[in-house]
Amino acid sequence: MKNLENLKLGDQLTNQELYEVFGCDNAGGMRRAKKTNNLVIISRVIPPKNKRI
Repeated sequence: MKNLENLKLGDQLTNQELYEVFGCDNAGGMRRAKKTNNLVIISRVIPPKNKRI
C-alpha cells in the first residue's frame, strides 16, 4: 500500500488507494480529505481525436 510520504509526481493510484492514503470521499473529481486537510483533485488527460496542423 502506498502512503502520503512515498507519493511522487506521476504516480497512479486506484480509487481505493486514494481513499486510504488521503482519507477522502471515494467519488467525484474534487475530494475533500478532513483527515489530512487536503483537497484531492482528480483529472484525466484525453488526447484530441484529430490533430490540427
